[in-house]
Amino acid sequence: MNVELKLKIKCNNSNIASMLESSLLPDNKDAPKDQRIETYRKRNTLVVTVKSERAGSALSSARSILSDVKLFSRLIDAIGIQP
Repeated sequence: MNVELKLKIKCNNSNIASMLESSLLPDNKDAPKDQRIETYRKRNTLVVTVKSERAGSALSSARSILSDVKLFSRLIDAIGIQP
């Protein structure tokens, strides 16, 4: 079975979307062998696609990405980056 999960993350502006994409890339370089993680930006939206042969693995990666997004959002708020 092949699973594809698509996460669309709306940011306040395209610069924040770019920073978020950059912050996620290091974690996603060493994905499991049966998994691919792709990202692209469309204006202020970052789209992350997780493809895997195993549903549990795809869900785990998506959950991890969402957790990283939440931490990123808190950091942006803490350092006061404005939209």
